Amino acid sequence: MGEQQKIVDQIRQANDQVDLLMGAADRQLGVLAERRQALITAAVTGQLDVMTARSGVR
Repeated sequence: MGEQQKIVDQIRQANDQVDLLMGAADRQLGVLAERRQALITAAVTGQLDVMTARSGVR
């Protein structure tokens, strides 16, 4: 029974870590969506010259 409880505790701890990482990923996705929308808005309103903008890809 003691061994089973240790395993349960380890699984709960792992689940807590997964929950933290998922929360961080969700927040990052929100930030990226905001930045994407801001970039689209800037391009559409002429605040960003898409003809001279360069990609970071090499």
